[in-house]
Parts: sequence; structure tokens; C-alpha cells
Amino acid sequence: VASEITFGGYDPRRVSGDMHWADVHKPELGYWLLRIRSVTIGGEPLELCQQGDCTAIADTGTSLLGVPKQAAQHIHWLLARDVENNPKEMDCRQSPGPDIVIDLGDFNVTLKAEDYSRPAGLRVITNATGEEQFICRAQLLPVDEGPALGDKAWILGEPVLR
Repeated sequence: VASEITFGGYDPRRVSGDMHWADVHKPELGYWLLRIRSVTIGGEPLELCQQGDCTAIADTGTSLLGVPKQAAQHIHWLLARDVENNPKEMDCRQSPGPDIVIDLGDFNVTLKAEDYSRPAGLRVITNATGEEQFICRAQLLPVDEGPALGDKAWILGEPVLR
């Protein structure tokens, strides 16, 4: 199916798992805005969202996971990983990495490395030693939505909504 839209429900043939529903937070803003209770990466809480005041926009038109701009570099570091045996090339979506768990209150959304990784890895050479490493990195969109949504806004794009 090239594209499809359903009003007033969903087509169970187009869903791969159980459906979960979350309340819209601040509906007056006009977004599919959700409250994030917490985020963990590799089992470690992300300090930025520990107070339960992060938000997320569910957006079918965004192809990446959007993360708050102020935390983007830190999240990239948490998700980057060395690949054993230093391969010449590989699809990083097939390389294990830490889970991202987004707590939306009544349920969690878990993203695996295959959901957030760039397909191509990066070869890094350490200047001091000349040692090479093959590193897999995340594919994230830094989000800076300004005062309307605050500086702790995420965008739950295609990696979450597929």
C-alpha cells in the first residue's frame, strides 16, 4: 500500500504489536503532545527528563527521533559504540547497542539500535597511536522548539511510530 489514512480507528492489519493510548498533554497547543515521565539509555536514567517534565510530539512526518538540542551531544555519546573486530564496513543497524526506553506513563516505548542507528559506521583513527576503530552512531534530530514547547521537547518520529 503506497499510503493510507484511517479516521476514527485503526486497521489492525497495519499494526505489528499491541496498541497503546496516551493522553494528549496541553491540547490547546494543537500538537499530538505527550508527557514523558522519564527516559533511560542503556538502563541509565537521562538526567534531563528525571523530573518528568520532558514532552514529546508524535509526528508521522519526521523520519528520525528528535531529541532536545541541549542534550543531543550527550545522547549521541551514550548511543555510540565500538564494533568488535574492527570490520571494514557493516550495517550498524545490525550491531547491538543500548536501548532507549521512553516512559509515557501507562506504558514504555523501547527503541533498539536498529531503530536509531545510522546504517553506515564511522572509521576513527586515534592521532596519538594510529589505532583504528569502527564506530556505530545514532541518527538523531536536535530539537529546539522554543518557548511554546520548552527546551525539553522530543519528536517521536518514524523510529517510534512504525
